[in-house]
Amino acid sequence: MRVMFVGAGAVGSAAALETARAGYATVYLYDIETERARGKAMDICQALDHPYLLEHCADMGKASEADLVVVTAGMARQKGMTRADLAAGNIGIVSGIAADVASIAPAVPVIVVTNPSEALVYLIRRRWPALLRVFGFGCSLDQWRYRRFVAQALGCNAERVSAIVMGMHSDSMIPLSRLASVDGIPLNSLLEHGAISAIESRTRTAGTDIVNALGDHSGFVAAGRAIASFIGSLVNGNGGIYPVSIMTEGAYGIADACLALPSRVSPSGIVPMELELTDAELSRLTSCAERVLETARAHESATARR
Repeated sequence: MRVMFVGAGAVGSAAALETARAGYATVYLYDIETERARGKAMDICQALDHPYLLEHCADMGKASEADLVVVTAGMARQKGMTRADLAAGNIGIVSGIAADVASIAPAVPVIVVTNPSEALVYLIRRRWPALLRVFGFGCSLDQWRYRRFVAQALGCNAERVSAIVMGMHSDSMIPLSRLASVDGIPLNSLLEHGAISAIESRTRTAGTDIVNALGDHSGFVAAGRAIASFIGSLVNGNGGIYPVSIMTEGAYGIADACLALPSRVSPSGIVPMELELTDAELSRLTSCAERVLETARAHESATARR
């Protein structure tokens, strides 16, 4: 498999490193600042046992050789900013990348990591309806964090924790704690309600907590690992479940929005799953859809100009 990362910032570089280190794929690293990408590629290769698995590419033309394009390019989130605050700048950046992919390699699937991923996927799908294989990373990082917070509370390996977070990658995300388990044992049998609520709250604010501590950028190490894990599921046959940003098309009674919905990710592709939600969970999911549409429609003209 060949994966092209568009954006050689902290997240893109971390994900490229983890993907190449795992041996999942040959990695192409591109950035509009070509020397930045070249320098990052040199540094990463010097950390790899198999340095031939990663190379810098000077332009977007390499997308025609890729099996997957992962978009991490965008503005850095800074202290005091929400993910929605990034919309104005990042919609222009990601729209330009989508236009390039549409002209160079329209059949190649695209994963948008850049925030706000749900709004970006919604706008791209509306602007380029023929570019059908566009998804967002959604709540995949949130789910990754949630599992680790549970593991930390119980003193176990995170790989033993099964959990789902859905909705949107924001403080409106929906951790489905009633479905979480450790080695098949329901989480509510292992932790008290207050402890579970604290983990849910910590998951919602995890990204903001890192931004507030760092000040001038967001976290990237966990994101890099989570993205590489996602790519591993696409390459290997383990069929991981990830909350991917995808057009609803009537799922959960929501006709036209983009939400992070639990999906089976495997070499066969990305297939959404429809879970049975409680009335409260469904209400929260509907609110997420309204927020995504509000953000997307506020910036739709920026995409239309591309």
